Amino acid sequence: KGQSRYFYNQGYDLDFYINCSNDCFKTADGTDLHHKEPFTVLACPPNFKFGDKLWVEGFGIATCHDRGGAIKGSKIDIWAGAGDTGLDNIDQTISRHSNVYKLSTR
Repeated sequence: KGQSRYFYNQGYDLDFYINCSNDCFKTADGTDLHHKEPFTVLACPPNFKFGDKLWVEGFGIATCHDRGGAIKGSKIDIWAGAGDTGLDNIDQTISRHSNVYKLSTR
């Protein structure tokens, strides 16, 4: 929610370049998303360490690999995939609230 202000609606390539400095597939800890399945990578609040594993109800186990300006308090952001597949996945999850349980620290 609220990310529409970052979408320039002038094509995927331009949006990708502007929002990601041309590298949306690297997380804050250096994880390459090209090799990760959708719904397995999280952006977590700062009180979680990179590598922490969480059970996200309805999705399964996911790992904290990223941070984000809007990720505060009890919010997480789950990576849904890239391109059209990612957009289709997001359409299935918009406004979805799930229980989340911390499983372990690295």
